[in-house]
Amino acid sequence: MKYLSVVFLALFIVFSTYGQTSEKPVDKVSTSTVYTFNYKKGSSSIPYKITTFKKKVSPIKLENEDEKKVNYNQEDTPDYVTKLVHVDHMVDDTLDQFIVLKYIEENADSFEAEPTDKGFIMLVDGKQAEYIFGEGIFFSDKENKDFFIVNEFASL
Repeated sequence: MKYLSVVFLALFIVFSTYGQTSEKPVDKVSTSTVYTFNYKKGSSSIPYKITTFKKKVSPIKLENEDEKKVNYNQEDTPDYVTKLVHVDHMVDDTLDQFIVLKYIEENADSFEAEPTDKGFIMLVDGKQAEYIFGEGIFFSDKENKDFFIVNEFASL
């Protein structure tokens, strides 16, 4: 029995290290940004804060002739971006919302949040998603909807 457990332990160590070493090389970046806006509800102005947490994974692909070299040139590859957007209503905590945006970023980061009368617009590479308070996310056309993968959920 002891011999069998040693064999299983050795197999586990071999396969767990194999899985880690066979991963493709990637570059990972994590950042956060805070925006503070106001929106009008009736005659009053209500403050809210948007915090975006960005995780960007960039696959590293080498040019064919440089694969075995120490100094190498990289090919341009698209970045896979996940943004967690926390909408914090400073007046009423029951309205707090989380939005998860996933998209492929071709150029440098161009994410912007701009306030509107009913909420705010998130702009990325010319594509936009509009968040309206109390209703959720809306897209102006099918091309914008196909660009983003969106999940919404209320905070606890």
